[in-house]
Amino acid sequence: MMFGRKINVLLIFFQVLNSIIAEYFIKPTKNKKLEELKNSIRSGKIKNVLILRNDGIGDAVVSINFIKEVVKLFENVKILSSKHNDFVFKMENIRTLIDVSGKFRKGHSKASLMYAITTFMENVLHVFETKIKATCPKYDLIIDLKGDPSLLRKYSAKYAVGQNEGMFSLFYTYFLNTSYALADSNLVESYQNLMKLIGIHIKVKDLPPKGFHKNKKAVTFIFVGCKSERNLKYLQWKRIILLASKYQKCIIADDPQQNIMNILTSDIDIINNPKIELLIGYRKLNNLAEISNESNLMISVDGGAEHFLERYTNALVIYTCGVYDVWKPYSETGYKKRSIANNCAYAYTTTSIGLKKFIFYANVRCRPCYIMCGGKKCVNFLDVELLDKILRISSNPQFELSMTRY
Repeated sequence: MMFGRKINVLLIFFQVLNSIIAEYFIKPTKNKKLEELKNSIRSGKIKNVLILRNDGIGDAVVSINFIKEVVKLFENVKILSSKHNDFVFKMENIRTLIDVSGKFRKGHSKASLMYAITTFMENVLHVFETKIKATCPKYDLIIDLKGDPSLLRKYSAKYAVGQNEGMFSLFYTYFLNTSYALADSNLVESYQNLMKLIGIHIKVKDLPPKGFHKNKKAVTFIFVGCKSERNLKYLQWKRIILLASKYQKCIIADDPQQNIMNILTSDIDIINNPKIELLIGYRKLNNLAEISNESNLMISVDGGAEHFLERYTNALVIYTCGVYDVWKPYSETGYKKRSIANNCAYAYTTTSIGLKKFIFYANVRCRPCYIMCGGKKCVNFLDVELLDKILRISSNPQFELSMTRY
């Protein structure tokens, strides 16, 4: 386990080093091109815009409100989506271009310095090849929310902006001073900062999706599905479910693999509890969203399904190896943080329409995690007393008053 942490620290070091190289050696060469882009935006010459978002469901969900604001600014905006997340944009009637390659660029891979060097050289060859073939780019501007400048060789544009991708940043017109994963801010805030660099100030609202129900039932919806390497252990989920059932009825659902659910169905303490209902069998996300929309609290571990479901109601999101500052539910009002003993911490906020959002996590220094070591410290944590307080507070209408007592 100690060896795994050392590898993770080394990978983070290489990514930071890569970012520093870009910030101090590549970015200074971009100022002239940046001013050219700003002038083109001011004069209305930027009309055709492509936003790169061909990754996961959670990525699409966290950026959807930002994208809706960008769509209002330009004449023709398209989203490069994936077969996994295209439905998220279709729900909001946003035009998409589906990337059928199905390739996902894993965050931990690009942290490797050797990977960065070899892929950099490959991209140099492809970019020059693209410039020879495509003297008239199809798009005026590409906004890279995914963090994959290699896509610029496939979708040509006069200008392109994105996060700090180390040596890859050479292919952007301009870029942020850090990557989205290493920023100390929510993804939406990073996207806002990216647009500020090119002279555009965007205010993103934290409104829920279409079909949101204001009136909720006294039900806690608990989604126990998540990738196994970052999910809680069974006994942790059991504690959470039993604690939540003290206050109101609980509906439990799992992901298509039903790993946790299979154990819950044979647990006497669970199946004999009249306040616990188990949803056995596969459910589509839209079906689960209807349950979340009717419930007054949703509990889940950070993940794609969580991002999709938490928008509809009050939420308690548990973070293991995920970077909570980056992936926490977006709120215009910001979060208040509380650190407590036993290596646990939480933060909370109230959105502009009054939804309560809690994030609960272990205080560990090895985030962002690139090796998924099985967790131990970031997964094997659960302060029952604190969790009980949060569950009690979340069902209290006098939310702000209650929080000041702890």
